[in-house]
Amino acid sequence: GAQTTAQRVIGTIAVLLGTANAVGGYAVTERMLQMFKSSKPGGKPEESTREPKGS
Repeated sequence: GAQTTAQRVIGTIAVLLGTANAVGGYAVTERMLQMFKSSKPGGKPEESTREPKGS
């Protein structure tokens, strides 16, 4: 456990920053996944139009 006020403040800041990092990571991941979902209800994601490597 923290013994001094400085240790408690640093610990609290570390926990807050860690929480913000985790929440931000989930938010960014959700936005990235939304890019791959189809805009049509019940539709499948569009196929990639890129040529396979080696073509």
